[in-house]
Amino acid sequence: MDGTPGRAAMELLRVVLDSVNEAVIIRAPDGRVLDCNAVAERVFGLTRGQMLQTERLTPNYRTTAEDGSPIDLSNSPGAITIRTGVAQKAVPLKLHLPDGTLRWIQVSTTPLPDGRTEPPYGVVICLADITEARTAQELALVAERRIEAMLEHSEGGVFEADFQHGYVSRSQHLYALIGRSPEEVTTHVDGWYAFVHEEDRRGLMAAWEELRLGSAPTVDFEYRLRHRDGRWLWVRTLARVTRKDSTGRVQRASGTVQNITERKKLQDELRLANETIERLLLKR
Repeated sequence: MDGTPGRAAMELLRVVLDSVNEAVIIRAPDGRVLDCNAVAERVFGLTRGQMLQTERLTPNYRTTAEDGSPIDLSNSPGAITIRTGVAQKAVPLKLHLPDGTLRWIQVSTTPLPDGRTEPPYGVVICLADITEARTAQELALVAERRIEAMLEHSEGGVFEADFQHGYVSRSQHLYALIGRSPEEVTTHVDGWYAFVHEEDRRGLMAAWEELRLGSAPTVDFEYRLRHRDGRWLWVRTLARVTRKDSTGRVQRASGTVQNITERKKLQDELRLANETIERLLLKR
């Protein structure tokens, strides 16, 4: 350092920028790139020197919104903030790289008035690579749709329990199974128990608690559910842990609830038939 305040401030800024795990770009009101960090260089495949020489944040790349509509320099989150002074928070975008690779990024912007009382403003742009998270989300959605498709011609549904926040999301098929609307069933993790037969409730709660505490990796439990019309249905819940935190605590679990009433009926009929045969044999 040469001891001048400006020089010291710039070097301190460099240290701060390079300590951030997200890509950070600082742009002037006229759109010029004033600075960036090392993560931004890796994301865009450009050196800091090259970044400072371009007005376009994604040279040779194509950026689109979630719905596939094109995003150019004029309607990017950074440009909107420069033009309006309004911060943009966690905007998901698709970054199409020259080699055909698709990356998901999440963009947040903060205006830098720098003494200005009206736009245009400078802007700090933070970009997080969320490709892995979005890919996992899309795979989970595809899997859920496949399960739903398989359940389309059967009686059952799927669910996901969020133990961290205490709620359960359920498919429409699951509500249809008991003749209820989503508004009639609380999303709390314990909400399902209201429809479970009293004789089966304690066993189901114990099995679910073992899963929540991590004592068991799965749940496989058969029990009775009350339909809106008063009928008792036999169902089978299959569930497994899908996410744990860094300490091993269970955060999420997902599974299916399948109507096995007909199977139970056939089993009962077979049992009665066998008992009848045994009685007849004993009479001989």
